[in-house]
Amino acid sequence: MLSDGYYINPWSTLIYKTSYDFNYPQIKPSIQKFINKRPANTSALEKGEAWSSVGWQYNPPHLWEEFKDFGSHLLLLLKEIYQANRILDKENCLLQSWLNTHGKGGETLEHSHNLVDFVVTSYLNLPENGGFIEFRDPLEYHKANSYINAEEELWKPVHCTTNDVIIFPGWLKHRVQPNQSDEERVVMTINVGSPNAIQKMQA
Repeated sequence: MLSDGYYINPWSTLIYKTSYDFNYPQIKPSIQKFINKRPANTSALEKGEAWSSVGWQYNPPHLWEEFKDFGSHLLLLLKEIYQANRILDKENCLLQSWLNTHGKGGETLEHSHNLVDFVVTSYLNLPENGGFIEFRDPLEYHKANSYINAEEELWKPVHCTTNDVIIFPGWLKHRVQPNQSDEERVVMTINVGSPNAIQKMQA
């Protein structure tokens, strides 16, 4: 008789989840001041009542005093994540950061982050029914000979709450569900990679 078996995964998993107390009520005035200066939406990936500062890098949030402590802890954690993913002896830093805000119905379309090792998504404010990030199965094409219900199996959500932090490879395709709440969803995203990656992005 066979004993009860179980699946094993000898490789590092793709998505890492942690949390940090951002204290949104305390940092909200700084965020609102930043948002009030915003130009028109800077990303074609944002649809509905949505805005992103991704193309507006004059004052990236990860350099704000409000996020200094978070950044210090994040850099220590990233060392462990680089090692777990067997990315060794590679210089890396926090490259860029931006804020995404989504009102009711606002969403972010499918995309990936080119020339980036990891992406850090931090939920500064995620109301109930605010929508979750979803990831596309990276083995989609390897499963061509099996039946796939695309609507239910290719995309998997990661359930989050305010203060949750998600870290994942830049190549992993993802999107964000529409915000079904009347309250605004506020997210900070950070690109992590080699210091010369920005020059390659701008080339």
